[in-house]
Amino acid sequence: MAGRFVLALVSLYCGIALFALDIVRDGEPRAQIVVENGNANSLAAAKELQYFIEKISGAKLEIANAPGKELNSIFIGAKKQGYALPQFAGSGYDILIDKDYAVLAGSNVSFECKYNEAGVLVSGCNDNGDMHAVSAFLESLGVRFYGPGDEGTIIPKRSIIALEPGRTTRQAVFSRREYFGTNGVDEATKQWFLRMKCGGRTPAVYGHTLDAVLKSGKAPQSWLAEEEKGKLFAEVNIPRYTDAGYQKACVDWARKFFDANPNVKQLSLGGPESSLWKYDWRDVEKYKELGLSDRQGYSNMIFDFYKAVAGELKKSHPDRDLIWYSFNSNEVPEQLLKEKLPENVIFSMDELPAAHYVQPRQSGTYFGNLKIMYDAMQPRRKTLQKELWKDYYSTDIPNYPAFFGTKLQGARRQQRDYFDGVCVEVETDADKRIAQLPLMHLMMYVNSKLLWEPDLDLNALLDEYYRLWFGPAAREIKEFHAYAEKLWCSKFPRSIYEEEGCFKPTDLPMMFKLLELAQDKVQPGTAYRRHVDELAAAVAKVKDMYVEHKPMGAYAEASIFLAKSVPDGNLAKYTTKWHTLTPVKPKAAKADKTEVAFGFTEDGAFLFVAARCYNANMAKLASGVKLPDDKGIFSDERIEVYFNSPRRSWFQVAVNPEGAIYDRSFDLDLSQNNKDSLLWSPGAKASVKRFDDRWELELMIPTDGFTRPYPIVKTAWGINVVRCGKDNATVSALAPEAGCLPKVKPSKWFRLWRKPVDCDGWPIEDNGYVMTYSRNYPGPYKVAKAKGKVDLAGEWDSASWGHLKSVKLGPCMKRAGERNVHLPDTQAKLQYDDKYLYVMFQVKDQYVQAVAKNDMDSVCQDSCVEFFVRPADVPQYYNFEMSCGGRMLLYEIEFLGGGNVYKPSLEFMKTIERFHSMPALIKKEIQEPVTWRVAYKVPLSFFVERAGINPKLSGQVWTANFFKCADRSTHRHWMCWNPSPGFHFPEHFGTLIFE
Repeated sequence: MAGRFVLALVSLYCGIALFALDIVRDGEPRAQIVVENGNANSLAAAKELQYFIEKISGAKLEIANAPGKELNSIFIGAKKQGYALPQFAGSGYDILIDKDYAVLAGSNVSFECKYNEAGVLVSGCNDNGDMHAVSAFLESLGVRFYGPGDEGTIIPKRSIIALEPGRTTRQAVFSRREYFGTNGVDEATKQWFLRMKCGGRTPAVYGHTLDAVLKSGKAPQSWLAEEEKGKLFAEVNIPRYTDAGYQKACVDWARKFFDANPNVKQLSLGGPESSLWKYDWRDVEKYKELGLSDRQGYSNMIFDFYKAVAGELKKSHPDRDLIWYSFNSNEVPEQLLKEKLPENVIFSMDELPAAHYVQPRQSGTYFGNLKIMYDAMQPRRKTLQKELWKDYYSTDIPNYPAFFGTKLQGARRQQRDYFDGVCVEVETDADKRIAQLPLMHLMMYVNSKLLWEPDLDLNALLDEYYRLWFGPAAREIKEFHAYAEKLWCSKFPRSIYEEEGCFKPTDLPMMFKLLELAQDKVQPGTAYRRHVDELAAAVAKVKDMYVEHKPMGAYAEASIFLAKSVPDGNLAKYTTKWHTLTPVKPKAAKADKTEVAFGFTEDGAFLFVAARCYNANMAKLASGVKLPDDKGIFSDERIEVYFNSPRRSWFQVAVNPEGAIYDRSFDLDLSQNNKDSLLWSPGAKASVKRFDDRWELELMIPTDGFTRPYPIVKTAWGINVVRCGKDNATVSALAPEAGCLPKVKPSKWFRLWRKPVDCDGWPIEDNGYVMTYSRNYPGPYKVAKAKGKVDLAGEWDSASWGHLKSVKLGPCMKRAGERNVHLPDTQAKLQYDDKYLYVMFQVKDQYVQAVAKNDMDSVCQDSCVEFFVRPADVPQYYNFEMSCGGRMLLYEIEFLGGGNVYKPSLEFMKTIERFHSMPALIKKEIQEPVTWRVAYKVPLSFFVERAGINPKLSGQVWTANFFKCADRSTHRHWMCWNPSPGFHFPEHFGTLIFE
């Protein structure tokens, strides 16, 4: 549906346009606003129109409940006699202009749902179509809603308002367009959302709804998951989704909820936040089949849960839907590809940061899984996608612009096929205002427009914004945003750290130069200058972030522990220096002595912190908090550990004498992935022992995600340890000048490091591999030309292969913290002819498996052999990886970390002829010794096309390496021909000479 109406531009010379509807003339009212239906939505829209007409012209239009005789009428709502509101499938509005009246109306929905049992669950819908019509009408007069309140609104001045007859009808592509603040939002922000034509229409309820089932006080032990036999998870209320009693309780709860809220048609069954990826050990054994990840197993379990609950619910409530929304379960369950869920289950992908739309890998995975889920679950009704727009959620993270309008438009265009709406969570400050509004308002404005029309002219929309909001500085700010978008959409993570991230120190001068040029273009005291200054002030903190986040204190060396070490309270294993904490406030009450030491496991997987906390009144020492993540711990006596790495912002872990742990992250990437910095749950564990004069703590913190296995001197981590007495009566710290919350200064922290060797003294490479013998490089391998037709299935000593020399792989790699307990005898041979390069491996092996089902699967997890090769005089190399079952993965790689990777199609992979002596699939690992072979031939035309080689190989010199691996075997191992610190190191390839 479409149409138009036109604002008549009137001058002193041309008078009023013929047949125009007079609203205001010479600052005097010529119309009244009429609300005949008495609807609260209509009245609110009428007051909005009255307010802005007066702001524009100075004339205050009367609001009446019936049309008058002397004035034209602007009807708000659909009750005007003779007028019929168009039928909308979802959100929509209609603006009709006639010669003596106008109608501004829309499709309205407004209700709130409540359910009280264990706590209160509140949600609702508020899609004010009348307000949408008024906002669109005001926009036709030149009003622009770029931010909350009058300061965020562009309001033109005009003494005459006259409209030509016409009609405009619009329907939103997305029927649900919602924002909500983490801490709520203030009234000005709520009004801004309405003015941007936002609102919720789909009667659906989301959230951790199953909290209500477990917190009802009736949950038996069988409903709770065990971490191991007889031991519940430390986090409270982790459900066992497979328990029949628990499933029945969920069905009963959903029935009660639907009965109490007849307007609600869709309901999510979201588990408690603390249940993320945690499930009962018995179910882990059941669902984590060989080759499946923990997350895939978890998703398969949730599939069965929804299948059971939805099937029962359908018997009593066939017209209601359950939303597949189990928090972080975007992996497509294998069962979904094999069998159907009941038709009363619809799906919503997991909530995700909008930054996922930026990087091709993240975006490709998201939309790929989205299509699989949608296709597998057709036909279904649509629901919404929840997003997190929290890139400026904390003042502890430097502020920077994150504009990605083009990527967002592309995402909205794809999502309209799958969702009927989007729900955006934004961060708010203590006063419930949008945090860092100067950095966020443009994206929120653009998003609101795209949710109505994803195919709008984005360039025109932005050009108008820059002109109206920044005036003479429009060009400079447009360049600033383009520069920021280029950085934000780079291949690097959405963080700003010195080693990696989308912002680097060298990027800052250009950013601030553009802002300075913009400030020079506008006069001080003007609204344009205020807008530029607000933007500049919002990003000013980033100037100092590299200094503020880089520790500069004394060095603290960590001890090295075996890979599987646990916090057992044995502090004698800390052989490096113990450090004594210093009072933060020397004149305060005397703090008890505290000593700390540090350790790392040799594989870098865990950071250990040990503390001896002396206390002369141990008999009276008591702690109130015994459960994890209870903020009451900050009133107890406690140890607080703060740490960061060059690639991560800082973290905090607090432990009291009861062993209760409270942890949180202030890192942007991790908070985006885990949704809430306060709910970062790394799996930290603690051992606490009490003595007559002290309590001792040993804390173990997983370091997964820090992108480096451990810190060395050049890349030391920041570390600070703080001891606080009960109710913070005393405070002492490793780095006292750095303080603790809320005034943390990472630049003052100690620098934590450890020697780059494992417990056996072998040097550990940056990527975590260990060289286990001296680098005795083999000589060049001469590739012979084939003497005739090559039989890929021929034996190792057959006529086709027996005359060739072989390369033998050595035990030159292991993971830090592991032992090479299985090193299979592995050899390889090469030969060539005018059309093909031939490769054969023979492995005298044990503990053999092959679970990869298709080419281009991750075959390195199986019993696998690999041939990495770089043709002469080209930058790229090729990794031919082949499982013992004959499945192959092949990439062309120029720069692995930079995205310069080419993946051949599956159709091409089928053209690579191959042989394998083992079955294609070996799901149950073969424990006995077995010898297996694989062979294949690669068309030289592939190298000609991709690398431009001369197909006459004789005399050419290439480089290559041969590898053996089995990442998921019970006896995993890594071997290579030419000693190398890892796989993707072409500078460590050996030499091939073609005879």
